Amino acid sequence: MSQKNSKKKSWQEIKAQVHNTSMDNKAYEKLLGRALFYLGIRMRSEHEMRTYLQQKAADLHVNQENIEAVILRLKELKYLDDSLFVTALVSARTRSKPKGEYALRRELSNKGVGAREIDTYFETQGIDEEGLALEALTMKWERMRQLPRPKRMKRATDFLARRGFSFDSIRNALDKAEQTL
Repeated sequence: MSQKNSKKKSWQEIKAQVHNTSMDNKAYEKLLGRALFYLGIRMRSEHEMRTYLQQKAADLHVNQENIEAVILRLKELKYLDDSLFVTALVSARTRSKPKGEYALRRELSNKGVGAREIDTYFETQGIDEEGLALEALTMKWERMRQLPRPKRMKRATDFLARRGFSFDSIRNALDKAEQTL
């Protein structure tokens, strides 16, 4: 069985599960289908989904009540949850391209996640900002090694600052890099 067919089956299963709803009108069904397609690409925040659905609703001539019903249904099915979205986004960003807490907070805020969810995540789970700064620096350190120390330190500091790391994390990562790398 091809990968395309397995995706189609899971899509059909999801669609069947979602369609067990009290609302039975075509506009709601179309909007729900668009929402599921949009979620199939990657996780979304509630704000991203609401914005997307409002754009699609204008094209489909669907009212606000249907948008709210779709969002409520997605929440019931646990396909839309900002706290899970925060966890997934932070995990993905720290694995692929290490960023500091400031940059992560800004990105989450830009995606429409509420300050409460962001604060809760960083208070309860947080990130190892110093470790991530050292990891990000390790990728660039070989090229910087030949530079004179003041220039190397400035470039490394600027690089980590652009990635959203705090000054303390930058300083500690630079000290470790100087000693170990």
